[in-house]
Amino acid sequence: MKKLLIAIAMLFSTTAAYAEQTKILIASSYPAMSTFNYQAEFIAKKVYMLTEGDVNMEIKPSGALVPAFQVLDATASGAVGGAWTQSYYWVGKDKTLGLFNSPLGGPYGMDGMDFLGWMFHGGGLSLYEEFYQKVLKLDVVPFPVMPTQNQPLGWFHRPIKDLADLKNFKCRQTGINVELYARMGMQTIGMPGGEILAAGQKGVINCAEFVGGVEDEKLGFPTIWKYYYLNSLHEHSNTGDLLINGKVWRSLTKQQQESIKSAAYESYLWYLTWVQAENGLALERMVRDHGVKIMQTPPDILEAELRTIDEMFAEESAKNKWFKRVLASQRHHASKVVPYKNRAFTPYNYAADYYWKGNGPHAIKPK
Repeated sequence: MKKLLIAIAMLFSTTAAYAEQTKILIASSYPAMSTFNYQAEFIAKKVYMLTEGDVNMEIKPSGALVPAFQVLDATASGAVGGAWTQSYYWVGKDKTLGLFNSPLGGPYGMDGMDFLGWMFHGGGLSLYEEFYQKVLKLDVVPFPVMPTQNQPLGWFHRPIKDLADLKNFKCRQTGINVELYARMGMQTIGMPGGEILAAGQKGVINCAEFVGGVEDEKLGFPTIWKYYYLNSLHEHSNTGDLLINGKVWRSLTKQQQESIKSAAYESYLWYLTWVQAENGLALERMVRDHGVKIMQTPPDILEAELRTIDEMFAEESAKNKWFKRVLASQRHHASKVVPYKNRAFTPYNYAADYYWKGNGPHAIKPK
């Protein structure tokens, strides 16, 4: 009888432990092969460990729960527990969303670290949360994630002659970039990353911008396009979003909330330090195995990007008070860091060219 009572007690304690576990389904905007999802999985594993299994975040690729561009509304409504995505996908709701990750031009020349500085030390996080919750009135808690830094101009089916030549390209863009490049003369089409390869194979588009390096390689772009333009200023400080449904967030203990926050921020360091080397290796493979040609973006395109970005910012600021407020905050932070770094930091290419370019002592020689 005593053994039976012990067994029953163990059964109820195990059942209670499972009953107390909080499962959070996270809908990603990225396909299963995307390295962005690697970072999401890193966060999920870390949260599971920090909460001793009490919080289990399950990351689902785009389309598994909801389509890629519907993850925000699904999270806000509670249809899913969270989203792994980018806020600039929904600039149709309000263009201010395009300032909270991957903002055009940095903005004001900020790179990825400068932008994070604004987020963590320049008031960005509070504006980010306030905008989602009080302006859009969406019950979500946002966290900045997915640091990929500067993104390439993209993949093209032939070389680009100059700015005027952009009118001859029909290119996949997304978010606010659809408008940016349309203003610069390009024919633009918005679509999720997982649909790009098929659209290129069918001839719906003849060029595309996505992320760069290993991410572009995994999606198969070098198999159909051979001209890869790395230099651009459209996404000079690329980041993304982890969104948690507000009701789910409030159901968590303070310790569990801090576990998610800590895991999200630790993932920044883990992913950023991992992806840089992976991008370099991917570039080598794409050149060697697929005959990809690394191209220099024509200077008039880079100059036009900045001019067009300024025009877009001025127009939106004149009619959107929140856009103007967030942009002013970013400009204030940029005014402190960008001029200083421009003077104090030795340009990266000085040492890089000495060691690795042409006849440099460590240059990689063609085989």
